Amino acid sequence: MQASARYYNQAVNALEMLQPLKSEEWMALGVICSSLFISTRAALLLGGGYLGYKWMTAKPIPSPNEVQSIHSFYSPTQTDLLQLNQYRGEIEELKKNPKVVGVTLVQTEGGLVVPVYIKYDKGQNGNLRFGLVDLKTRKEVGHADVTCFLPSNDYRRKDWIVGRPKAYEGYGFSQEEVSKLCVECIENRSGGFYKNVGAILYKAVFQTLRQECECRAIIDAVRGTHPYHYKMGFRSKNSIQNDTYARYVRAGTKPDVDLGYVPMYLPDRARELWLREIDANPIRFPDFS
Repeated sequence: MQASARYYNQAVNALEMLQPLKSEEWMALGVICSSLFISTRAALLLGGGYLGYKWMTAKPIPSPNEVQSIHSFYSPTQTDLLQLNQYRGEIEELKKNPKVVGVTLVQTEGGLVVPVYIKYDKGQNGNLRFGLVDLKTRKEVGHADVTCFLPSNDYRRKDWIVGRPKAYEGYGFSQEEVSKLCVECIENRSGGFYKNVGAILYKAVFQTLRQECECRAIIDAVRGTHPYHYKMGFRSKNSIQNDTYARYVRAGTKPDVDLGYVPMYLPDRARELWLREIDANPIRFPDFS
């Protein structure tokens, strides 16, 4: 089964590299197709030349196991930031709550820019629950449930170790080995009306728990969520699975089949990119001074 998946991915990747991108390449294909009606030999020669040209000039597809980038966040304009002034009173009250991470802006399906804040608290099962809330309506539009696992000799947050972590290959099999967080659930509850809810929640989680876990994160990807988590920097230990997820990301499509249950983790390069994003653009409160 894995061998057939590997060959299929290789064939699709090869076709992707040979796909015409420029108008001149499309014109060349048109000439090749037209020459079929004149001379098969000429069409074969022209076709061979085209394939050789594409093979030599096409950009190689990066290894699907490597992390080239993570989610690209929306950069608010000065006009966007000015609208926060009308919520100054509410934001000053939120500042008093130590469990509010900060305020940020999200885009909606209709192109509006809406202020939101992120809060967290202890969940029902002893884990941490992060909520993304519309600042105007005070409606929660997304949430993430997180369980933290610290080494057994680390007493900073001993209460966060809830049972034993599952065997994730990314960071080893023992809770004594290294601290990490497990994202049990992350959900956009707005039906997609608010964009990038999951990415903002990931950022809030990694920022809040940076000292404890340094962006070491593990998840259970289920159903068709794998390409989304892949785009966030998560990887499976299985190269064939990563190749499949990468194709969905490049094509900008969502799986129409159940891709099964797959443990994924943030490798070092992804952690580095997330830490860089957090350092450059942290979620915080606006400065009204």
